[in-house]
Amino acid sequence: MDYTSTIIGAVISFISSIGILIVERLFEKFGKLRIYTKIVYDRSTGSYTWGFRDTADGLVLNVPLWLEVVNHSKRPRILRDINLLIASRGKVLTPMLQINYAKTNDDNLSFANEGSYSLSINGDDVRRIVCHYCLKANHNTAVFDEILLRYFDEKGRAHTFSLGYVEGDWHIKEFPRNETWIELKEKRYRNTL
Repeated sequence: MDYTSTIIGAVISFISSIGILIVERLFEKFGKLRIYTKIVYDRSTGSYTWGFRDTADGLVLNVPLWLEVVNHSKRPRILRDINLLIASRGKVLTPMLQINYAKTNDDNLSFANEGSYSLSINGDDVRRIVCHYCLKANHNTAVFDEILLRYFDEKGRAHTFSLGYVEGDWHIKEFPRNETWIELKEKRYRNTL
């Protein structure tokens, strides 16, 4: 009789500890990943902000920005291939070029996460990365009306956000620079390349 109650107690204890682990894992998943952005000046020149510029390589769409990623969950999260895309009427047209490094007269600059546009962020943590994106105009370049930010999570799912609507007509101009941080809201798009 004593063995039976000991075995039953051990089974109950084992089942309850598994239940506690399952509940803890579920609670770790709660909490959102929030992404904030701020358009800044080009680090290599110190003067240009986002917009169309005439360069030695031709007309270029230039987007320097800071990203701040806040992980409100208890588990680590991965953001892979953080990139900008241009879109027209909700349809994604093409990705932009991620600038990894730039040379200036005085220094070599690295962007993003030491040249990588992917990062791992611990639970209850905040990470800021300095990004720079460009897209060179060519004969196939289409007029666009929106710039999107896209990344892939640890399961390979794409997450897409709108940075805003712009007049993407490929004429030399700078767009207004926001002075404050903007929280990005996730949106669904017809295709994300």
